[in-house]
This record gives sequence, C-alpha cells and structure tokens, in this order.
Amino acid sequence: MKAEITEYKLGKKYVSVFKSPKIDVKIGYYLTDTPQGCEIVFKEDALSYDEKKYSNIGTWFYNWQLKQGAKNN
Repeated sequence: MKAEITEYKLGKKYVSVFKSPKIDVKIGYYLTDTPQGCEIVFKEDALSYDEKKYSNIGTWFYNWQLKQGAKNN
C-alpha cells in the first residue's frame, strides 16, 4: 500500500490518499473550533474499487465493518 499526504493545514485539515492494487481511498480529518471545543469531521471516500479482485465474503465483511462504524458515530 502507498500512502500520500495530499492536503495539510495545521489544526484545520489532514487528508491522505491510500492506494493498493484493489482499492484507492481518500481519508480526511477536518477540524473546526466551536464554543464547546473542537469539532472533528472524518470523511472516507473510495476513489477506485475493483470488486473483481475481492471475494464475495471479503466484500460482505467490508460492508459490515462500514455499517458497524456508522452505527458507532
């Protein structure tokens, strides 16, 4: 896997792109000061995905993980 920092502003945003033969993912953390403290927004975007390189079980498990993560937020 290759990782590259694509956007960076100290205390404001941190964005990286992770590339592998099966999937490319962009992950970002965006910070905003609020009266209550700091709000952190996490974003994950699949830039490319080749489902032929994954098994049905692998795809099911990945989707299950995403749903579990969404329930926790």
